[in-house]
Order: sequence, then structure tokens, then C-alpha cells
Amino acid sequence: MDPAGLVAWYTEDGTFRSANAPPARGKAAITAALKQFHVLITSMSHRMTGCWVDGTSGVWEAEVTFGTRTGETITIPAVSILRTDGRLVHDFRMMMDAGPILAPATDARR
Repeated sequence: MDPAGLVAWYTEDGTFRSANAPPARGKAAITAALKQFHVLITSMSHRMTGCWVDGTSGVWEAEVTFGTRTGETITIPAVSILRTDGRLVHDFRMMMDAGPILAPATDARR
């Protein structure tokens, strides 16, 4: 829930991609993308269910629990692919179906 703190772990030209959204490139774009998503939620926690690492790449499987602005708690399976330059993240791809999080926000706007 701290976009600036998270982006500090990225290279200057790093990329972040969430599901089928276009990749955000560079720290400013990644921060903006994270802030846009965080508007929809009040909290987020992860329970790791698998992790595979090979050199500077890894795959992380988790159940992610979100608190929504409507007071709901939603748990969604997710998988992330992470590539580093050995020290900092240069490519992060997160795959999950955000539909259950987006639905309450859409319903609230009606």
C-alpha cells in the first residue's frame, strides 16, 4: 500500500504489468499505476502458496486478500513473475482476475 516504497526497489527503466493492462515503464508510471489500483482497496495481504527462483528470475504464487472500499474482503489467486538485474526489479508481471475487486467499485458508481 506504499507505491513510493515499492518503486524504490525498481530500476529506473523498470516495468510493471498487471494482467492485461499495458505495461507501466519507469518509476513515475509504475507509481501512477499502483496509486490508481490502490484507490480501489483499503488493504492487501499475501499468503504465499509457491515460489520458484532461477538466478535472477522467479515466479511467486499467492492468495491475495483485499479489503475493498465497500467493506468487503476478497481473496484472489495470483501469480507474479519477477526479473531482477541481480539487485533491483526490472520487470514485474502480476496475473490475477481483478474483476471481483472492480465489481464493487463499478456497482458503487451506479
